[in-house]
Amino acid sequence: MNTLPPKVLENKYIQSTLRELWKDMLEDGCYMLRRQLKEMVYTVNNNLCQSAMRLLDCYLAKYYETEVKKVTKE
Repeated sequence: MNTLPPKVLENKYIQSTLRELWKDMLEDGCYMLRRQLKEMVYTVNNNLCQSAMRLLDCYLAKYYETEVKKVTKE
């Protein structure tokens, strides 16, 4: 969460939603992986979390505020 863009960190709704989704999905995803899938190369949960963070990071593009595109507090 500390590496999110500053404008995202200012918006408490986005921050709480991301935190809630992360908390709900990550634990269930690791459980499903361990119980229902066959791993070709065994991994640990820390590596799975790191990989998930990297995937999320690639979808969050850097935002540059301009005169036309302003971030509102909403």
